[in-house]
Amino acid sequence: PKVEGDAQCKVFKGESSGKFYTGFVPLLKGYNGENGLIRRITVFQCDPASADLIEQFTGETLDCYDGDYLPYSLCKSVLFLWSPGSGGEMMREGIGMEAAVSDKRKHFLLLSVVYNAGTGFLADDSGMELFYTSKNREPAAKIVVGHRSSNKLIVLPGVDKWRVAGLCSSQCIDGDVGQQSAVNITSVSVHAGRSASDVKLRVGKTGQMNTVVAGFRSDFQPVRQLSSPYMVNMEQEEIVVECQYRDQGEKIVRGVLGKEGSEECFAVITVTPKVDIVECVSEPDRSSIEHSYGLEYVKSNMVDEELLAIWNNKTKKEKEEINNKAYNETFAIFCRKDNLRKITKSGIK
Repeated sequence: PKVEGDAQCKVFKGESSGKFYTGFVPLLKGYNGENGLIRRITVFQCDPASADLIEQFTGETLDCYDGDYLPYSLCKSVLFLWSPGSGGEMMREGIGMEAAVSDKRKHFLLLSVVYNAGTGFLADDSGMELFYTSKNREPAAKIVVGHRSSNKLIVLPGVDKWRVAGLCSSQCIDGDVGQQSAVNITSVSVHAGRSASDVKLRVGKTGQMNTVVAGFRSDFQPVRQLSSPYMVNMEQEEIVVECQYRDQGEKIVRGVLGKEGSEECFAVITVTPKVDIVECVSEPDRSSIEHSYGLEYVKSNMVDEELLAIWNNKTKKEKEEINNKAYNETFAIFCRKDNLRKITKSGIK
């Protein structure tokens, strides 16, 4: 990996006899994720309509973030995800992740390995061993929920419990649960970067939110299997991921993946029945950012040092109020279906 941190991707052809994937175990080789090299390993299913195009990339390891690397934009349905401390995942008896098979009976998988910054002198050849079955199971879905990866995830210094929130609005999923008005969450994995001190996945209505999972350690994040499924009424309830960060000292941290010091705030939830949404994330509306931080934080060309000079002149109370406003007003939501169609809406309270 590069010294500043990066992500490497490789396309694989799925097993033709596999109808449903049922679990995985990590294959950590050499300097592995437990020693701080790997931030995350993800296997995505690729869009079956693009199978012929994706097949051209099989067998070669390339930079995921390269603008010419098409599989990264065509393979967005999370199959399984590993983070440090996880021994893998086995799905509940009777459910599984249905293979996304093309008309030609092919399906392709994208392996993505995200590396932490500062590990450029190490070598790695890690991945996953997948388990599958040819028998029918109840189809499940994995949905990425939380804050969108963007420079609007901002952690400024001087506030020890800086809060970031991402909204999965009912406007994103409602209508994608067939005749059902509810889905059941069966497992959760949370992701927030090295400077996070806490993460909560919450479900409910404004003023009536229930915490489904809480707690975070960047070096120990196994998949959390719920003791009993948690039902979400998609017509009336929202899903919120809240991340709390430690004081960063004298620097600004932004949520841009692949950059040194970047942070994130999202969860991957497993739900039944299957829905055709693979991503349901948000970021504060531009108007909310401008109202909370001030126009100079969005429109000016000032470098971080100048922004910090303005920020550091504010009192601790003013800083906390700015942080609260940024993530408690209106959001822009970004939804992605498993056929890659995108839904975007702004002004969501």
